[in-house]
Order: sequence, then structure tokens, then C-alpha cells
Amino acid sequence: MKYIIHDIDHLVFDFSGVTSLDVEQLTECIRTWDGWKNFTPNQTRIVFPGNGATDVRARLGEEWLKSWQTDNVSATRFWWPGTEPGAVVGLISKKGSFDFSTTDVVIIDDVISSGTTVSKIREQNAIWMPKTHWHAVAWIKQRACRLKGFESTFFGVEVGEKNRRVPINSLSTLLTNVEIAESYARRNFPNPEDFLTALAALR
Repeated sequence: MKYIIHDIDHLVFDFSGVTSLDVEQLTECIRTWDGWKNFTPNQTRIVFPGNGATDVRARLGEEWLKSWQTDNVSATRFWWPGTEPGAVVGLISKKGSFDFSTTDVVIIDDVISSGTTVSKIREQNAIWMPKTHWHAVAWIKQRACRLKGFESTFFGVEVGEKNRRVPINSLSTLLTNVEIAESYARRNFPNPEDFLTALAALR
């Protein structure tokens, strides 16, 4: 099975073998997560890593987020065939500045695929936040990801298998970046031209 994050509200995309995941439903799952009641807003920081989390933040809305302390943290993911995924991430606080008041950090992303990015953020920042418990939340989680060291996790939906990740991409990316769309089609469909034609009809 392949998955597309349906993040363009006025379009409908339907293609055999592809499951569309509605971002409004996934966002509402995050908003209504029971875990929020375990956190004290003025002692909790919600962290959005890199570009992938930008849409999640926008859809959660500033009205909902205003009760919490929020941070955007730089995160660049990289991967080469035959190697494990990697990430370069930034710091939540300034280097050399310890934070003893934050009890919980909740990292929110769109997709947690390997777990590398959120784990790297925890590893890079834990030394500066020694009293903090770490949590990972996302629209979508690949079952094959690894999340050690997190107090709790929550996901709108889990996909794939424990030993195999499945293809995921957003509809907006596939429509705006032809190169990514062509690569996605070639790697994942026996009939890539049919998939690309279906996308082209929406442009």
C-alpha cells in the first residue's frame, strides 16, 4: 500500500493502490489526544522540527497553540541508498544555556518514518534540559521506526510493517515538484505514467 497525505482541501485524488490520509482528521487526533492533560502548559514546550512540521503547526492553529510554549527547530534529513537515514538538527535553547524549568518537550512532526529526526533532537538537547521528559507526536508513524528514550508517543495513524516502511508523500509536494513526483511514480508503481497523468489532471 502507498499513502498520500491529502493536504489540499479543494482537490480530490483517487488512484488504485493509494490511500489518501486526510490532514484535518489527523490534526484533530492530535488536538484531542488524552496525553495533553498530563502536561502543565507553562512547563511544557512544543517543538516543530524542520519544514515537515510547518503544515502541522499551521493546521493546529495559533488559537490552539497559544496555551503552550512553542519552538521551531531546524532539522535537515538525509539518506543515501544502502545507508541508514540521518539528520542534522538544531538546539531548542541557546548552546551553553541550561533549562531547568521545562518538565516536558513534545516534538510534533508530520511523519515519523525512521525516528531519526526526533531522536536526534532529543539527543542533542537533553544535556541542556536535564529535568525534561520527551514525547513524540505525529500525523503518521511508520511501524518500522525506532523511538527509544521517549516517555510517550502518539500518532494519528500507523502505517507499514515492523520490518518494512511504505511510501508516503504529500499531495502538495507531488503536484508542485514534478521531479519528486516522477521519482515517486517510478519507484512505487508498475504504471508510473498512469499515476503521473492522474496528478497532472489536478494541476
